[in-house]
Amino acid sequence: MKTTLILCSLALLVMTAGCADEQRLHWRAGEAYHEAFTSQIVNPAPSAMYAQVNGMDGVKGMNAVKKYQFGEEKKKDGVLESMVELMSKRKE
Repeated sequence: MKTTLILCSLALLVMTAGCADEQRLHWRAGEAYHEAFTSQIVNPAPSAMYAQVNGMDGVKGMNAVKKYQFGEEKKKDGVLESMVELMSKRKE
């Protein structure tokens, strides 16, 4: 029993010896990531080439987003429509 325990411990030690190798990171570690990231940029300075978009300020943009999220508000009827609705209710 004692021999089996020693052999199992020795086998476990030998199997984990490959994990003990301390690998140092090279000074260029992560360079491939940064190179791939920068290669996906089509134009690094687009703001210098194009003028600012005109025609939509913050209020109009906010209203457009609200209309998209919640749907368009129901338009209120005018005076004529209100009168017609009241008259139709009286006849019923």
